[in-house]
Amino acid sequence: MVLGDWQPLLQQYGADTPILFCLRGEKPLFSDDYAEGLKAVPSHLWNGEAGWQPCILVELGQVF
Repeated sequence: MVLGDWQPLLQQYGADTPILFCLRGEKPLFSDDYAEGLKAVPSHLWNGEAGWQPCILVELGQVF
């Protein structure tokens, strides 16, 4: 996955849309780990002051 894979989502929601990364699996992700992005999908996150806001959720694959 490259940045161009989620460009359509950024154009749809705006450049200031938060991007959250989700690692599926039992191993925690550390700052010096690398993982391939599997997919980017539109989602929502809760902001205590503003309620639900759009975001982009990027699912990460196996850590290497």
